[in-house]
Amino acid sequence: MKGMGLYRGKRDPRMRHLTHSLAGGLALLLASTCGNGVDARRTRIVLITADTLRFDSFTAAGMPHTRRFAEAGLVFENAFAACSTTQPTHASIFTGLHPWQHGVTRNGAVLEEDHETLAEHLLAQGFDTAAFVASFPVHSKFGFAQGFRTYRDDFVLGYSGFEQWGGEQVVDGKFHSPADWVTDAAIAHMQASEAPRQFLWLHYFDPHDPYGDRGEQRVGLGRLKSLAASGDPTLPNALEQARSLYEFDVAFLDEALGRLFAFLERDGEDRETHVLLTSDHGESFGEEGALGHGFRLTREQVHVPCFLVSPRVEPGIREDYVGSVDVAATLLALAASPASPKEGHDLLAGESQREAVFGMRKVFKRNRSRSEGAAPTEAEGPWFFLAGKDGLLAGNSERVFRDDVGDREADFEASAGVRTLFSLFERQLAGTETRDVVDQETLDILKSLGY
Repeated sequence: MKGMGLYRGKRDPRMRHLTHSLAGGLALLLASTCGNGVDARRTRIVLITADTLRFDSFTAAGMPHTRRFAEAGLVFENAFAACSTTQPTHASIFTGLHPWQHGVTRNGAVLEEDHETLAEHLLAQGFDTAAFVASFPVHSKFGFAQGFRTYRDDFVLGYSGFEQWGGEQVVDGKFHSPADWVTDAAIAHMQASEAPRQFLWLHYFDPHDPYGDRGEQRVGLGRLKSLAASGDPTLPNALEQARSLYEFDVAFLDEALGRLFAFLERDGEDRETHVLLTSDHGESFGEEGALGHGFRLTREQVHVPCFLVSPRVEPGIREDYVGSVDVAATLLALAASPASPKEGHDLLAGESQREAVFGMRKVFKRNRSRSEGAAPTEAEGPWFFLAGKDGLLAGNSERVFRDDVGDREADFEASAGVRTLFSLFERQLAGTETRDVVDQETLDILKSLGY
């Protein structure tokens, strides 16, 4: 039936993970109850990805419902997205791998089936898996439905000029959904589900350009880029208006999240509930000359919110560096799963001591003539971010910069360990293949969304 998004993959991950399931069953039996008397065999894990949500918007006054809920859990102040683009970061969230390892290095690429995802592992552990996604970049055609029994990507809002779009999966020219739709669909699913063990992924899109589209005014990113390109003196005012409308959309998101959190609190009295929220990237409003996201790796584009509310964590704030690759490992640990991503760190196991890398090594700008066979052009050079004992670093093959407050872009001599990491990432990326969805309709839709 159209719209229900029932996923039928080419393989049965339950058979693939049969041995994992048997091992996991013993672990669950040993940890079947929590200290607070809640039956841990009735478990709900909720992953929320808020598209285009800046860290400072999460900490500001515009998200009171989300902040109140987060205060009951563990807040990570130094969380960084794997990329400044939607698909690479989401692929890292679900695989625990960096973009140069899983091959989704830009929007339009496909997450291949040979990568085992968080949802596949949890399905093999007996979880009912369901996703409710709000925009075309995470449509099932890009591989993100792997492991989900239910995958709702039946969008309800369209963009002018694409009403007649068809293709591999017809969506009637509708390419995104508002936050209230996502919340309503997820709550309805939870109310109807009798599964004792549930995993839900909720993806929200509201802060994304165009800004203000949840109200009567709107400003598109294209207009801001046009003003910047022409040196228009009205650009500062336009940026101020765009940021205000962005925060209006963030507040709309917060209202929908507030309803979700209220439901989870009411419905979670007899089950162990874990909620992790993060973002795939932030957004730039002129800082360092950057606008939007995807073509740069500025702090505003990769510093994202991240918090975990769970009966297994004490409320507090963590300052160690964490990233998108840590999400899967953490949620699998909460599910007592025997699977563990190679790159990710279980955030419940204490502060990470490794030199973890956050931020994609290369950022590509889609060439407008790509449909004619031209290769994508590299926009910003081989930039990537990493976190270690020296703080957050940004670098390329020629220079390394420290990126701390008060020491912005100061020359920084790379340690031998950092230089080794640089070489390792380059070798890994060189050996990673990327397969794109290259039909013109898909490229046109991504272009309309700003990619």
